[in-house]
Amino acid sequence: MSLRFAFRLYQRRLRQPLRTARDAQITVRSGIWLRLETETELRWAEIAPWPSFGSETFAEAIAFCEAFPAQPTWVDLAAVPATLPACQFGFGCLRKPIRTGLLPTSAVLLPAGAAALRAIASAAPATTYKWKIGLDWESELELLLQLDRQLPRSAKLRLDANGGLTTAQADRWLQALTAINERQPGRIEWLEQPLDPNQVDGLLKLAQNWPQVPLALDESVSQLSSLQFWQTQSWPGLYILKPAIAGWPQTVLQFCQEHQLPVVVSSMFESPIGWRSVAAIAAQLGRADQAQGLGTTAWFADDWESKTAAALWQHPSNS
Repeated sequence: MSLRFAFRLYQRRLRQPLRTARDAQITVRSGIWLRLETETELRWAEIAPWPSFGSETFAEAIAFCEAFPAQPTWVDLAAVPATLPACQFGFGCLRKPIRTGLLPTSAVLLPAGAAALRAIASAAPATTYKWKIGLDWESELELLLQLDRQLPRSAKLRLDANGGLTTAQADRWLQALTAINERQPGRIEWLEQPLDPNQVDGLLKLAQNWPQVPLALDESVSQLSSLQFWQTQSWPGLYILKPAIAGWPQTVLQFCQEHQLPVVVSSMFESPIGWRSVAAIAAQLGRADQAQGLGTTAWFADDWESKTAAALWQHPSNS
């Protein structure tokens, strides 16, 4: 029996708009479901591009799927160019599914701005929270003290600037975060991507000047090639890995394991199909005592998380 391939586009609406320093307001997440019928099973995977983080565009991913043979060979499935890292992730999961029975704990993703305070007040207490900053840094600095007071006493806080700060602004943030960690060690778990990914020397200098607050790279290490570059720079902080846009998942997983990189795996608002593969990678790479960045499922307006991949797509078609 030959392999049979099909794909289908999807859109999912968010419960509330997503705002970051890198993107305009996002209300809908789009992606592509992939379906492969082998000799023994049906396999599902997902392509979820995010161009502002360095992946191909949605249109480029669609064009690749449209040109892909409906009855491919295993060689065809391995022939995705490096310029399409989100497609590599999807087709890599079709070739060799990444599975695990273990699901790691996850940080709670807070909305940007003052909405974070309302989110904490209305939600069940958690051990780790992540807050997007870099939209209005002066008002956010004022909100930081309120946020610190409102968080559960033992909770940890991660801040993600998405490369939206200047060096001077990053210094101000790190000064404030250092003061919090001096009062309560470990309260601020890290500051993520304070500067633009192109500011290599600036990021290294910040890590050297502010050792009291760990720094994490995100957009700087969005694909395997950039992850390899920063590993050669002996980056002293953490690596935020987004498998859905990083390239071939097995290659990325092997590289992180071989070099024992301090990795925290992050979701890119995938549907349950892609999210499960990302979570499986997180289970293999993440520390047991450190929450992973998988808290995106609650942001969607539907309840698809309770359904299986097969139920999500009963009648696939190449359209």
